[in-house]
Amino acid sequence: MAGTPSDAAPRAERRDVVFAVAGVVLGFVGGWCLHPSTPPSSVQPDSSQRRRDAERTLLPRRPLAEQNTILVGADPDAEEALDPDGTARLKPAGAPRVLTFADEDVDPARSAVDRFVAALRPDLVRPLGPGAVDLDGIRVQWRVEGEGPGRTLRVVALPEDPYTFERRPARVAEAIGEWTIVNGVAPATMSGFEARAAVVTCIHAPRARAKVSPFVAAKEEFRARGLTLAVEDAVQSQIVELVRDAKGVLLWSFVWEEDQQHGTYAIRHHADPFDTVGEQALLLAIFRRALGREVRIDW
Repeated sequence: MAGTPSDAAPRAERRDVVFAVAGVVLGFVGGWCLHPSTPPSSVQPDSSQRRRDAERTLLPRRPLAEQNTILVGADPDAEEALDPDGTARLKPAGAPRVLTFADEDVDPARSAVDRFVAALRPDLVRPLGPGAVDLDGIRVQWRVEGEGPGRTLRVVALPEDPYTFERRPARVAEAIGEWTIVNGVAPATMSGFEARAAVVTCIHAPRARAKVSPFVAAKEEFRARGLTLAVEDAVQSQIVELVRDAKGVLLWSFVWEEDQQHGTYAIRHHADPFDTVGEQALLLAIFRRALGREVRIDW
């Protein structure tokens, strides 16, 4: 039933009040959206907490993703990854650039690798000698180690240019591993935790509190081995430090790469690409010194 003229005025007044309140609320929300750098006081991040989080990082500088992110409350990724005994857990970054095949898988895997190389476009492949090719700037080498039932086939991908991002050789190794799986042979480094963890040479920057900079620690570790690690260059998203011999031949590289989250550290033994044991040992020694505590690989 239609309202009488006497109650139409109160309803109109109530509508005006509702619209006025809605306008104030929308104006407040809209202002916050347009100025996200000043969130309401009820969700304002704790500045002391953010300072503590920043102290924990080992990144040379804050990544772009962090610079352009508004943190509300504590950052869950900023927590220290420590075992109960204080050992720091280092997280591998991406897939390893090394494949291993053992026992009866050695011969069929070596045959599969030969077929993989033969199937590539000739203009992308440059032979480097027995068991070694250059695949568009990525050196791939493979060899059989040991004798009898304990034989092992190792396939290693390493960039010729130390400024190449770690993901390129890792993807080449991953492609070869997938090819061998299609041919009925699975790499131990793609199917077993221990074999995979044993060849880690690239890690995410740990969030544990640093005792010294990883680059200072790296210089000290190389110096203890009679080598000099020197800054070669710092570009937009990389810091590359190299060891060269007296003739300028590249021996080692220690690289930091920025990514969208935490950044990664990688180490490469260019003089002996098969020395992944030595690479990992040196990587662990660097971060043991940088963090001032024991460290381990945590897949």
